[in-house]
Amino acid sequence: MKKRFLVATMAIVFAAMQISMLGAGVASADTQVNGGYTECDTTLQMIPMTHTIGGGTIHWHITGENAKELRTLILERLDNASINYEGRLLLPNDTAAGRKQGVIDEAEVWAYVAAGDHSFLQNYLQGIQKMWVNNQTGVFEMNPSGDNYKSIMFHGVDITRASLSNNRMYVDTSGLLNQGVDSTADIDIFMTISMKDTVRVNDIDLSNPAVLEAPFRCLTAFDRNGDAIDTVNYHGDGSMQHWTISVGFDSFYNPEIRTGKLYLIRTPAGELYRYQGNVQDGSIIQESMQHSDFNPVENPQILFIIMMVFGYLTVALPGHFYLKYRSKYPKKHRSEAKKLKGVHWTARIFLLLLILLYFWPVLGTFYLTGAMYIGLSVGFVIISGAVGKFAYERAENAIPPEYFEKKEKKKVRTFAPVAPLSDDLEAEPYISDTEKIHCIRCGALITIKNGENLLKVKCPVCGALQKKVERGYNHLILDSNLTNTYNMFADFLRDGDTALCMSTTMPGKLKRNYGLSGKLKCVWLTSAGGKDTLDPGDINKIAETVERFAEKFPASLVLFDGLEYMVVDHGFDAASRFLKRITDVASMKDITLLVPINPASLTEEELTALKAIFDRVEALEDIDEREFF
Repeated sequence: MKKRFLVATMAIVFAAMQISMLGAGVASADTQVNGGYTECDTTLQMIPMTHTIGGGTIHWHITGENAKELRTLILERLDNASINYEGRLLLPNDTAAGRKQGVIDEAEVWAYVAAGDHSFLQNYLQGIQKMWVNNQTGVFEMNPSGDNYKSIMFHGVDITRASLSNNRMYVDTSGLLNQGVDSTADIDIFMTISMKDTVRVNDIDLSNPAVLEAPFRCLTAFDRNGDAIDTVNYHGDGSMQHWTISVGFDSFYNPEIRTGKLYLIRTPAGELYRYQGNVQDGSIIQESMQHSDFNPVENPQILFIIMMVFGYLTVALPGHFYLKYRSKYPKKHRSEAKKLKGVHWTARIFLLLLILLYFWPVLGTFYLTGAMYIGLSVGFVIISGAVGKFAYERAENAIPPEYFEKKEKKKVRTFAPVAPLSDDLEAEPYISDTEKIHCIRCGALITIKNGENLLKVKCPVCGALQKKVERGYNHLILDSNLTNTYNMFADFLRDGDTALCMSTTMPGKLKRNYGLSGKLKCVWLTSAGGKDTLDPGDINKIAETVERFAEKFPASLVLFDGLEYMVVDHGFDAASRFLKRITDVASMKDITLLVPINPASLTEEELTALKAIFDRVEALEDIDEREFF
């Protein structure tokens, strides 16, 4: 009995000795961080390739009791420590060498956060814990072979390297150097991190507090066996703010958010999201989001193509039904066909919603999945098309019936040759429908119809027109056949005139078809681009080209063949303003201006307004014989 009592007493005394020795370097068996506030602001930039690579930044801002307890932990662990690493003395336990007792000096800041790749905070972020207590001396040392933690999973990727942002403790840290346990200064630590992994996780834990708690937990102490003898637990308040920018085919979707805030932005180049979460009394509500390297339904590039295609169809279908409705009007009344603004504005609102929901799929706690977005895109197209079809069919039925009554075509009297009468009948006079004239240039005899407009008569021998339009005037040529106008133009070129031709027909075809040659500049009105071309939609550029030509070559010739296209594309009012501009310039510079137009393409009112702009009107086609379809 006495022997057992003696053994128990010796065991208790030995344990007490060990605890007293450890007390020199360890504050308690379980350190609790309470009070104060810790804010962790992080960023992450990822470029998924054959493997995920990227980097980011971490900023800890620690205030109040949290800052005081962190300084207390650093002093308890390092003030009397002698830390060696692979034969190098990283933290000398020598006050004569400048060590300050009770104050965090440079050597302690260096060992805690800035010692190259070997500081406690850097190693902890990378998943390596190397602090252990020497049971013989009661001080902390660094264990070169200690791997007591797994690498921290930071928003789906392992941290492989951490360091101060500028590798200078005086710039990247504050509130540590030359501070004691009674200091009230806030602590700031700025670090950069690198990540590299072959596979990213499918579920990202947005609210994981591992990085937020890292400044405290990295000071957990271990014995030689790898067992924690002083675990640092965080029970304070805090907040986490994080940006992730991912360039590539990655997609983030189906977030589970209850108390925090998530802002997700989708772009054709990739996705980015911002998460904000709070910690209260060391606890945090679990919040997560799914991730995929490539998900065809959630992929930002595929959804962008869907937005473009279905967005275009959404606004194009009402336009298609409008053009169909407009074509039902006779040409004479076609300008009365007005768009139904409500139909087109509805389509534009649908398009705007598709754009907004593509870029911002998260609204509060609601997430619009890729499948829902695709379904919404198809639904918008169907609704927009159905509303447009129904509305314009009703409008078509409301077209006044009298618009479709055709005018009786004016009949032109013609004379047929009369055969000679027989001898036994009284002779009647013979009436011919042709006459003969001499060419004004070569004198050749030409047969023409009675009353035929000489501007349309071309000599079969020399090719000269038998009448010329007056030089120095603006001429509106009413004719459905452009051949007559280009014959006039070619006639001026044969006389040596300098000329500008602006046409919607390719210059090569014009020169071949009408034999144009001489001092001629051709400008093709087309959106195809290239040399000597102008976009027909750019009215100001076309007018400026005419003005520059007139300034450089006064008393020259200009043919503008594109008025019908301009009226259709820009409207009659815009076309009229353009014509007034170039006719004024032509008058000032003594330019002969030829502008052909098919009279059947205009209403009576439009034709009257157009005539008022020009000096001369050459009617090569009987206006009363026009037919409106």
